[in-house]
Amino acid sequence: MLPGNVWLVGLTATAAPDVNVEGGATGETSAMRAASPGPALELSGWRGRELPTFDYVTLEGREGNVTELRGRPVLLYVWLTRCPVCRRNTPVMAELHALFGERVGFLGLNADEALGLEVSDRERRAWVEENGIRYPNAILDGVTREALGNPNIFPTFFLVDADGRVAELALNFQDLESLSARLKPLLTE
Repeated sequence: MLPGNVWLVGLTATAAPDVNVEGGATGETSAMRAASPGPALELSGWRGRELPTFDYVTLEGREGNVTELRGRPVLLYVWLTRCPVCRRNTPVMAELHALFGERVGFLGLNADEALGLEVSDRERRAWVEENGIRYPNAILDGVTREALGNPNIFPTFFLVDADGRVAELALNFQDLESLSARLKPLLTE
């Protein structure tokens, strides 16, 4: 089991942890088992590795490339619309974005489609709007999911330095203090 505030730094193994989108920290659900077949989540070797380059389309239809965020630290947030832990993290992410503003690049990647979950674009956009999310959110496609190590624990956070290298990978719920403490050193590098 993985408790909240799990930070993975310098791991040397690959694992396929269970996922829970129905009310808690861990444990596999039948919906996720059916929706996420395929390779194991890659937990090892992220620190110091360049974040894979990928194109994205925001929920509003704007096209972009993750390299546009370079030159400042980036928080890449991989989430699901109906994930209870992601929903719990939503106000934290909104507050974190308000706290750091343009000093940190924020990008949310919604994994519903990559996992084959039936969630409409309308529902995703409504969730973002209702919760005051002001940073860009895009749909995670299968190719990008694979490039990011097949995230299957949600939410997943990639903290990236200004040069585009992954500083840390975090899984599960992260509180404001924990995320702030890990972003601040990236601002001074």
